[in-house]
Amino acid sequence: MRRRRFVRGACTSCHGVDRVNDARYSPDRWRVVALDMRQRGAKLTDEELERLVEWLGRMKGTNPNQ
Repeated sequence: MRRRRFVRGACTSCHGVDRVNDARYSPDRWRVVALDMRQRGAKLTDEELERLVEWLGRMKGTNPNQ
């Protein structure tokens, strides 16, 4: 639950949560996306970015059953 709030706070300041929920990326691709979003203004420390990438890779990875 805490991670979901974190994702909403980090990601939805610029776009809807559906954009994240509909995506299926490998952890490496999530890292590229998160770094790009940070360059565009997302407020993420290095530690937060890594936690976010790990969680997204596990929960929103390339497996459609996730």
